[in-house]
Amino acid sequence: MYLIIGCGFLGSCIADVLSKSTDERILATMRNIEDAPEISDVEFIEFDVQNEDNIKNLKENTIGEKLKVFYLAAMHNIDKVYEFPDEAKKINADALKNFLESFDNIERLIYSSTDCVYGENIGNIPSKENDELKPVSEYGKQKALAEKIVNRFGFTAARLPLMVGPTPCKKKGFYDNSREKLLSGQALDMLDGYLRSALSYMDTAELLVALMQSENPLPPAVNVCSDNKMTKYDLGIEFAKKFGVSADLINKLPEEKGNLFYKDVRAKSGLMDNSLLKEILKLDKIIFEL
Repeated sequence: MYLIIGCGFLGSCIADVLSKSTDERILATMRNIEDAPEISDVEFIEFDVQNEDNIKNLKENTIGEKLKVFYLAAMHNIDKVYEFPDEAKKINADALKNFLESFDNIERLIYSSTDCVYGENIGNIPSKENDELKPVSEYGKQKALAEKIVNRFGFTAARLPLMVGPTPCKKKGFYDNSREKLLSGQALDMLDGYLRSALSYMDTAELLVALMQSENPLPPAVNVCSDNKMTKYDLGIEFAKKFGVSADLINKLPEEKGNLFYKDVRAKSGLMDNSLLKEILKLDKIIFEL
């Protein structure tokens, strides 16, 4: 049985991929069931990782099942974590630990971590899984703590990159809002700098499902990203191509303007090396495509 904890943008893509690749039961949890995407053969239930009654009911719902879990629930907004670190830690670490202690039938679990655990790349050299973690943001620090919890239970942290693109999720995200803006002829301000690895949500989902279904044992951590390196401005240019609008609608803002948008520190380079991922899945290349 597959269990998706925290079915938002990425989770809805994972649910979609699973619905087309397995006959096993698929159960996905959401904070707000009204946002549930329309995906056949997937059960959606309302669920809060901090609610003990929800945990108890989920445990009863999965008795006798061997669980393959995608754990995606977290407070993801970097600046919100910075503003409310104690509240965030209750979700990002405490609730995770409680969840893992509550279930003894988890066969395999992949936890959604982040490139933010690495901190700053020196010389723009992509980070590898065995590199020392030096997160610069509170979010990165909490995710690094969460990884330790996950590894203590014998499970895997997937360090995820900048993710964008269409999803089955009913909520609108950055991709949807950017599309509407550009198609209406409005300019889009995008930062030049803050170099990142990137992937579409759907490609990330396909890679995570492939990892989950791999017959090979999984390592404590694996970088999940494309071969591409891009800034937010580069991403804006990709948007313009995708939506068939002029690249002149993408305003390039210098990196130092980042303090206009961000409250907590961001690494100026957060590139990741995906060699281990390619080795596990026997891939030659992973290309970013919207």
